[in-house]
Amino acid sequence: MMKMRRRDFLRAAGVSTTALLMRPRAGLLAESVAPYDAITIDARGRMLPISPSPLKLGGSRQTPSGEETLRLMNLCFERKLRSKATGEETVRRELPVCGEFHFSRCNPELWEDGLSKMKACGLTIVATYLFWNLHEPEEGRFNWSDRRDLRRFVTLCAAQGLEVMIRVGPFAHGEMRNGGLPDWLYGKPFAVRSNDPGYLQCARSFYAEIGRQVDGLLWEQGGPIVGIQLENEFMSASSPWEVAGTSQQPIEWISSGSGGVEHMMTLKRLALETGLRAPIYTATAWGSPVPLNEFLPVHGGYGFEPWSIDPQTHQQKPSWTFLFHASQANQLPDGKQGSGAETGKIPFACSELGGGMQCFYLDRFIVPPESVQATAITSLGSGCSFLGYYVFHGGSNPAGERVFYGEYDVPRISYDFQAPIREFGQIAESYRAVRLVHLFLASWGNRLAAMQTALPAGAEDLKPEDTAPVRCAIRSDGNESFLFVNNYQDHVPMPQRENLRFRLQLERGETIAPANGLSLDAGESAILPVNVQLGKLTVLWSTAQLLTEVSVDNVRHVFLFTPRGAKPKIALAAAGVTQCKVEGGTLQRDRAQCVMQGPPDVVWRARCTAGGESIVLHVLPRAQALRLSRHRIGNADRLVLTDADAAGLNGELVLWSNNPQAEALVFPPMPLTAPLADAVISGAGNLHVAATPWKGGVHFDRISDDTMRIRVEAHALEGADNVLLRIAYLGDIGHLFHKGELVADNFANGAPWEIGLRQLRLGSEDTELILKVVPRSEGSPVQLDETVPQPERFRGKNVAYIDSTEAVPVYRFKIAQAAGA
Repeated sequence: MMKMRRRDFLRAAGVSTTALLMRPRAGLLAESVAPYDAITIDARGRMLPISPSPLKLGGSRQTPSGEETLRLMNLCFERKLRSKATGEETVRRELPVCGEFHFSRCNPELWEDGLSKMKACGLTIVATYLFWNLHEPEEGRFNWSDRRDLRRFVTLCAAQGLEVMIRVGPFAHGEMRNGGLPDWLYGKPFAVRSNDPGYLQCARSFYAEIGRQVDGLLWEQGGPIVGIQLENEFMSASSPWEVAGTSQQPIEWISSGSGGVEHMMTLKRLALETGLRAPIYTATAWGSPVPLNEFLPVHGGYGFEPWSIDPQTHQQKPSWTFLFHASQANQLPDGKQGSGAETGKIPFACSELGGGMQCFYLDRFIVPPESVQATAITSLGSGCSFLGYYVFHGGSNPAGERVFYGEYDVPRISYDFQAPIREFGQIAESYRAVRLVHLFLASWGNRLAAMQTALPAGAEDLKPEDTAPVRCAIRSDGNESFLFVNNYQDHVPMPQRENLRFRLQLERGETIAPANGLSLDAGESAILPVNVQLGKLTVLWSTAQLLTEVSVDNVRHVFLFTPRGAKPKIALAAAGVTQCKVEGGTLQRDRAQCVMQGPPDVVWRARCTAGGESIVLHVLPRAQALRLSRHRIGNADRLVLTDADAAGLNGELVLWSNNPQAEALVFPPMPLTAPLADAVISGAGNLHVAATPWKGGVHFDRISDDTMRIRVEAHALEGADNVLLRIAYLGDIGHLFHKGELVADNFANGAPWEIGLRQLRLGSEDTELILKVVPRSEGSPVQLDETVPQPERFRGKNVAYIDSTEAVPVYRFKIAQAAGA
C-alpha cells in the first residue's frame, strides 16, 4: 500500500481532540455558490492518434479461437484476435478494472464467492500480493497449502473469467509483518532490497517456488496471469522490522532499498529465469526508479491517508486525489530520475486507488462511499487507462505459529480495509457506488480508453482546499466526449452546485453542455455523455449518467441514472429520429434536437426509432441504479434489480440476503419467468426465492460492561450461508478469543463491528467465544477523524462498554437459468 514511513506522524500521548470536534464533517454543505457562466474546456489541437507505446511489453498466444495479441498503446490497452476459422482480425481497445484480493487473507472455501462478487461489480482483473513470510516462514520450508494455495486461487479466477496480476515482491508491504519479508532474513549478513548477491539468491529461490506454483497458468500458456509486479514502493517507502520492534512503535525499519534501476532490472531477470513470464510487468512509480520502457509505471491515490496527518493540527490534510490532472501528459516513466518522459507515449495506469483504508491505531476514520466513487471518477477523468483498486476485498491475517502477521500499528488480525467487499464478504455501500462506474465502463470503456483528457484553464493549479472552482475535465476523441465533474473532497465541505454549463471546444466545433444547466449535490461526482453515439441515436448532452445497455429481440435498451441533485434531461440530435415517445416525462422537439426530461425520483423512459433501429432509454433514480447489476446467466447478459447482493456463478444467478426471502427483477426474463409490464424495468421478470428461516444457535451472555461470552451451538450455521456477529461498543480495541487464541480484532471508530462465524472455522461442536473491549483512556493519543460519529467522541477517564450484540444470518440463493417465478 502507498505510504510514507509513519514515524513522522506518531504523536505523543495526551493530544487534544478539541480541534477535531470543532470542524464541520466532510461532505456537509458549505454555502451554495452562485450560478456559473459556462466553463470553457478547450480540447482543440490536443488529440493524439492511437499508436504503439515504446514499452517492451505485450505478447501473443494461441487460443482455441485463434491468435490473441495484447499490446500497450500510448493511451490504452489493445487486444487483437485473428480468427482461426476465417483469418479475420478484430481489434478492441480496453480499459481494465482491477481490484486487490489477498488470497492468503481469506479462507479458500470463500474464494469463489468473493471472486464472483468482484466479477459482478465489473472487475476484469484480480491483483494479489504474495507475502514471502507466509510462504517461507522458515528458510527452505515452503507452504502452499490451504489459504496459501496460490495455484487454486488463480485457477478459480480463471473459472470466473478474471485475469490475474501477481505482486511477487520480494518486499510487498500491505501492512504485513516486516512488509512480507520473513523473520529469518533479519539474521542474514546482508542488506535486504539491495543488489547484494546473498539477498538476490534468497529472492531467486522465492521466485522459483512461485514459478513452480503457477506453471501452466501464465498468459502465454493460455492461463489468466496477465501481469506481474516486482517489488513495491522501491526506494520510496519502508516498513518496521517487527523482529526488533516493541509493542508501542518500531525501533528499526527495513531499508527502503538501494540499487535503483539496476536492482529492478535484476529482479526482472530473476523473474524471467524462474519462469515468471507475463506480457505486463509493473512497478509502483510514486517516487521509485522505474527502468525506462521495461515496466509499466503504476500510480495511485487515497482519500484517507493516515501518513499525512498534520503534526501541528493533528488532522489529515485534504487529499490531492480528488482534483483532475492531465495525467496522460504529465508522467515520468523513470520515476524520480525524470528522464525519458515522453508525453502521450505510455498509458496512465493506476494500481492503488483507495477502495477504502485500514484504520491505524492512532488514526480512526470511516471512509464514505462518495470517496471511493470520486476516486474512480477523478482518476478516469485524468486519463486513467487501467483502474486498479487497493484493496477491493478485505480479509483477515492468518494466525502465525509464533507471531502475529499484522503490522504493529494496524489490527493484528483484521485487514477489513473498509473495502467494497468487507473482511467477511459483506457488500459495502462503496461497492454499489463504484459498480455504477464499472457498468458504464463495461459498455463504453472501449471508447473512453482511446480518448484524451482536457482541462479548463487553471485546473492544474487548484489545491484540495479550493472549493469555489468547479472540478471538471473531459475525455474526447475530438467530437465524442465524456464530461467528468467531481463535487467531493475529503475533509473539506463542498458547496451545492447549481446550473453548471460547460463550453466544450472540440475539433468538430463548440458544444454547450448541458444547455439547460447541471445541478449537483455536495459529495456527488458524475460522468456525462456529450456527442455520444448510442446505436443510431446521438446524445448531444445529458444530465443523466450512462449506466449500461443490453439488446433484447433486436431492441437496444440503454439505462441511465440521475446523479444526486441533478434534474434528468437528455438532448438527442433530431436528425434521423423518426419516432420519440416519452413515458413518464415530457418531450420538446425542434429541427435540431429532441429534449426529454422527467422526474429525478421515479423511473421514466423514452422509446425512439432512428435509422430503422429501435432504442429504449430507461432513466432510473440513483437509488434504483445502486440496486442494478449485470451478469451472464444462461446464454444471455441479464440485468438484475434487487435489494439482495447478486452475482453470476457458472451461468446461474446467486443472491445473498439477510432475509429468508429475496426478490429480484431480471431483464431479459429468465425462461419460465413471466414478464411484468408494470415492473420498474418494463418487461422484466420477477423472481421470488425463500428459505427456511434460520433457527438461531448463538447466545450472548454479559459478564461485565466490557466482557461477553458468546455461546455458539454446533448447528448454528445450519440453514445459513454465514452468520455475522454484529457488535456495537465504546472503547479502544475489540478482541474476540476462541480457546484462548485471538481470532478477530477491531479498532473502534464508531462503526458496527461485524465478524463472520464461518470464517472462524469453529468446528462441529458447541463452542465458546469471549469478547473483550480494551478501554479508551482519558489523554489517549488516538485521533478521531471528523467522519467518526458523535457517540465515539466520549469523554471519561476509562471507557469500555459493549452496547449491543446480535447474530445476523446471511442466506444464499442459487437460481438456475430455467427457474420460474
